[in-house]
Amino acid sequence: MFVARAANEKNIEKARTGVYLKTIEDKVSANRLKRFFNKQNGNYQITKLIRDMCIFAKQDITSDPPFSNLDLIMCRNVLIYFDSLLHERVFPIFHYGLKDNRFLVIGESESIGKFINLFEPVTTKGLIFKKKRIQPQALLRQETFVPYSPTNKMYKQPEKPNSMVLLKEEVDRLLISEYAPATLLVNNNLDILAFRGKVDPYLTHESGTASFNLAKIIRKELRTDVQTAIYRARKENKALEETVQLKQAGQKNTVTIKVKPLKQRIMKNRFSS
Repeated sequence: MFVARAANEKNIEKARTGVYLKTIEDKVSANRLKRFFNKQNGNYQITKLIRDMCIFAKQDITSDPPFSNLDLIMCRNVLIYFDSLLHERVFPIFHYGLKDNRFLVIGESESIGKFINLFEPVTTKGLIFKKKRIQPQALLRQETFVPYSPTNKMYKQPEKPNSMVLLKEEVDRLLISEYAPATLLVNNNLDILAFRGKVDPYLTHESGTASFNLAKIIRKELRTDVQTAIYRARKENKALEETVQLKQAGQKNTVTIKVKPLKQRIMKNRFSS
């Protein structure tokens, strides 16, 4: 999978169409043009199969949740504008986003600096690097909400719930487990905080270090669609819905992905005087 990122929505939309001028005939072989392009109004458009493999989206690489399982990250003429603190943030994120032994491409005036423990050069000029198999501590942004809690006040202990309250809670638990749709609550790092409903058909556990990160344990067939939906919902600050095909037990089933951003309210405790 390749991810193209730009700062201008108009440019992103143009890139998403995958249309190239007829002049590419001078640089692309006739065999490749026939195999990967369709003629359109005298120009060439990349086939839908290839376009569906690509995601075109705006992203702040210093703070937005990173994509994962990428084959290639091209970050040319961007790092020269970053100070050392931003370098320390983005290189571990690049490492996290790439598959093992996949590639990072940077500009001629850029370098990976002290992060030779994460990447090894593939070219003598040091423009193309390959990911090393280690586990860095990526500095991913995570919002934190701290409740108001003055130390000079005593708060009331919650009253012990009666039997009817406990019974209602048990009914709610049964309804959620039996009838609620498969639901995951994740934070800005895509770490799973809670499960609801029957999520087993959509998760997998690969060999290696145990993880509760959505990008690690969701099934590969859904991974790209779910991450993209989360990214768009967060950027656009609205609920999104998408339908994808998932093969289960030898049959193709339709799965509806719904993503809704949640904002945690800062709640003030009530204290006795």
